[in-house]
Formats: sequence, C-alpha cells, structure tokens
Amino acid sequence: MWRHLFLWIVDALGNHDEYFQTRFDVADIMSLSPLQKCTITICVLAYKSPANNVDYYVQIGETTARECLETFVRGVNQNFGIEYLRRPNNNNTQYLLQMGEAHGFLDMLGLVDCMHWEWKNCLVAWKGQFTWGDHGKPTIMLEATTSHDFMDLTCIFWCSRCK
Repeated sequence: MWRHLFLWIVDALGNHDEYFQTRFDVADIMSLSPLQKCTITICVLAYKSPANNVDYYVQIGETTARECLETFVRGVNQNFGIEYLRRPNNNNTQYLLQMGEAHGFLDMLGLVDCMHWEWKNCLVAWKGQFTWGDHGKPTIMLEATTSHDFMDLTCIFWCSRCK
C-alpha cells in the first residue's frame, strides 16, 4: 500500500471516530496510536492472519486487535462505502467497457479478482452449502472488480456459495 494512501485512511478514520485518535489514560500514558491500530488491522486483513498472530509486530493483544479490526471495517464502510464500495452504475459500466475495448478486451467489465477464504466459524447447518472440492472445509468467495487505472474504483464484495 502506498504511504500517502495509508496516511489518508488513518486521517479519515481519525476525523470520523474517536477510537482512532491519540488518547491518554488517567496516568497520562498514551494509548495506542492511530497508526498502530490501522497497521495491525491491515496486517490482519492482508495476510489473513488471526488477531492473536500479529501482536509481536505492534504489541497489541488479541482482544484489542479484534476491536481495532471491527472499528476499522465499520469506519471504512461509513467513510468510503458510498464512493468506493458500491455496485457500478451505468456510467461506471460504460467507462469500464470502453477502457477494456481500448486495450483489446471486448465485453470485459474490468479486472475481476476472486479469492476463496476458509470460513472457520461457519454454522454446522450451512457447512454442506459452502464446502467444495476435496479439502472438505467451508469457504466463502471474495470478489472485486476495478478499472485498470484505479481512477474510478468500483469494488463489489459479496459472499457466494462455492459449489
């Protein structure tokens, strides 16, 4: 991730939520910085690691890391969801189709990236619906689409049954 993008996200979250602002406790000791909270969250998301696996890097416990993750995701959805995490409209679709045609990809709506994530806490009743292949573990599929230049970033995230 580019540094200016990371700092932009940290700043936006700090302006949006008191949780991402530097605070001092009663003993005048500084709490975790917004940079630490965002770094731990992005590490968890980027490396698909459990919350208790990244405490060596930023010295944050599992409960705090989970709280950071939940607050970060909520803040990103509230701050950036309307503009970046939405379904494409007609203008977006036309733009993406024109860009694809200009690069020799007819009828291509953009770059689509799919990733299967193991669903560790899948409900027992749903396990059969979300299990595929030979490994026998339930997964969800994360899918995103965007234009090549990231000027018009249109991402779609959803879970789909993997059969």
